[in-house]
Amino acid sequence: MRLSILGLVTLIMMGALGTRLWFLQVVDSTKVELAVDASHLVHVTLAPERGRIFDDQGRILADNRRVLNVVVHQEVILGKKANRMALFQRLAGPLGYASWNDLEIRYCGALPADPKHPNAAPQANENRCNGIYSPYLPFPAKEDVQESLALDLKERAEDFPGVDIEETWQRRYLYAPIASQIVGYLGAIPGSGFKDPTTQAYLAAGYLANEKVGAAGIEQQFEGDLHGTPGSEDVRIDKNGTILDYLNVVPAQPGHDVQLTINLDLQQFAEQALQTQLRQRRTAYAIANSLTTVPVTYSAPAGALVTERSETGEIVAMASYPTFDNRWFTAGISSEKFKQLFPATNADGTPVRYSPFNNLAIQGQYNVGSNFKPFTAWAALDTGFMQPGYVYNDTGTYTITGCDGANFKCTFKNSYNSALKAPTHYGAVDIGAALAVSSDAFFYRIGAELFQVNEGDPILQKEYAKFGFGQKTGIQLPYESAGVIPNAAIKKNYAARGVIKKNEGGGFFVGDSVLMAVGQGLDSITPLQLANGYAAFANGGNLLQPLIVRAIYAAGVPDLESGFADVSKGTVLWQAKPVVRQQLDMSKAGPIIVGLERVVYGPGVAGHNATTQDRFNDLQTKIAGKTGTAQGKDSLSENDSSVFTAFQTPVGTPNGYTVNAYLEKAGYGAQAAAPLVKCMFEALIGQHPMAPVKISDQPIDVNQTAAALPETLADPGCLNAPPPSDSTGQR
Repeated sequence: MRLSILGLVTLIMMGALGTRLWFLQVVDSTKVELAVDASHLVHVTLAPERGRIFDDQGRILADNRRVLNVVVHQEVILGKKANRMALFQRLAGPLGYASWNDLEIRYCGALPADPKHPNAAPQANENRCNGIYSPYLPFPAKEDVQESLALDLKERAEDFPGVDIEETWQRRYLYAPIASQIVGYLGAIPGSGFKDPTTQAYLAAGYLANEKVGAAGIEQQFEGDLHGTPGSEDVRIDKNGTILDYLNVVPAQPGHDVQLTINLDLQQFAEQALQTQLRQRRTAYAIANSLTTVPVTYSAPAGALVTERSETGEIVAMASYPTFDNRWFTAGISSEKFKQLFPATNADGTPVRYSPFNNLAIQGQYNVGSNFKPFTAWAALDTGFMQPGYVYNDTGTYTITGCDGANFKCTFKNSYNSALKAPTHYGAVDIGAALAVSSDAFFYRIGAELFQVNEGDPILQKEYAKFGFGQKTGIQLPYESAGVIPNAAIKKNYAARGVIKKNEGGGFFVGDSVLMAVGQGLDSITPLQLANGYAAFANGGNLLQPLIVRAIYAAGVPDLESGFADVSKGTVLWQAKPVVRQQLDMSKAGPIIVGLERVVYGPGVAGHNATTQDRFNDLQTKIAGKTGTAQGKDSLSENDSSVFTAFQTPVGTPNGYTVNAYLEKAGYGAQAAAPLVKCMFEALIGQHPMAPVKISDQPIDVNQTAAALPETLADPGCLNAPPPSDSTGQR
């Protein structure tokens, strides 16, 4: 009886099970299959290989180096803290970590230390694990390991379950530190967290959360081209997370290659010359001032040097100092080391004034002194305020007509003449002579009377805007400054922010126009804007958009030799062409060109030499240019900044160049910037030898304490300009 009952129950249960199986397999089979597939197929994004960056000759500035990474398959550690801890404890030592907790924090992310125990190490929270790394891709425990370590781990697979060796790529900067500020570097996806809109935009575009992206320079500006197209695959897993199969694999497509207009030979020379001249100026004595009897040297802390092709706008060299070595961003340094190299504050807590991350060529916002005078002269001619043959009697001072001397400064003086112990007076000067000796009074008059004749209408500002001042040039680099050409609205804003006194924010006055006309006051100009503006004189009137990218190629440009790519065999996707931003009428500019030539070769006037006369006599190409000395804090001579911009003549010279140098707190324009520009022209025409550019085949020394090691010209002879022949030939 018991056996019969048991058999009956068994038969009923088997029938019920069979009925259920029939229902699932026949009646509801489609729904069940979809549910199974949905729960066990995971779509995974595959990161592409990054495009490369070349100079104008095909030198590979940014490449991808194949590296070996130690990875851990997720099914071994995902959600299994005990297993993960045991594995990380065995793995930490061979990988060079201080403890297993370093791997745990890398995997899960760190939490702040317990406030009750401030010395306790941060502990990972299981709930935060895989917030950075995909749970369906192997966890990268250590990048760029030696092959010997990789083989050892492979041979001891039984001790390290789930550990594997993966071959991938790492960014490599072959010629670093040359052009580091231009090329840039890679960093983590920006944003404050996964809910941050910036972060979400990257993730929506197919980026993996742990991918590196362009964080500066060309790497950032051309991220869309360099990154490539992500691939994908569907990973089939079981309920325990074990990977069973890979389906629907779509390979990632490498990024495009980007070729710059930068010539690395000239770029290296520019960086070497700039740094050498800044160091030399730190040993030069400033003219004694009334506040001290102790000789004061120039600090010369920073500067920039820009070289542009006058006819095309191509930038062939762009140096800025301080600078950095972009290999730091692939060296795996600690956060403490990073803070040592790139401190945000000085020892006294004040903000660092000169960050190596600032490309001063496009971000430095400067008074430029007399270097601005050619644009003031052009404004006077272009508006008809002054005719080409106009002659002015320079008595050493200029007094604003109708000015209330009781409440305002009305009289403005030329530079001081130590021999006369008075402001220099030049007598009768036309436009060419005024530029040659840098007569301030001549240009004070333009600033004052052009303002008064037009009853305060910002005519001068409108004329400067035609040369691009107060606007971004549009160069293909991030963080460019637009600079400032002051007006009433800007002064009001400055007053509200406390930049200037409140009573100075009530409007733009004639005195402001006087200072603006000679490159002082609230003017703010970048070195690139100056080079670009002078290039318009050099090419006959085309204000061009500066170009720093020559072409974009499809992935796969073949290598030519070590450190070079054969761009002649690449597939061009985009080719740069000159872009004219503004066509300027240069029909009346003849006297300006004559004046700029006289600055360099003379003659001066009234017994006074031109400001750089006799300094370029041995230069084997003809140039025209203008000095500038921007007065600094308290008008102390040691705070004067040095400016010089020049271009090859005659106007329209084929393949001619325009060069600008700006050296902060380095003295008169003729003393510091002019010799630097001379050196650059000598290199451009082959008169001065350039050191060969070498591949940086050794990794950066992680023990060094400088963001970049100093650069030096092998032969600095071109910087040693003769002393001025009179005390006024400086400005």
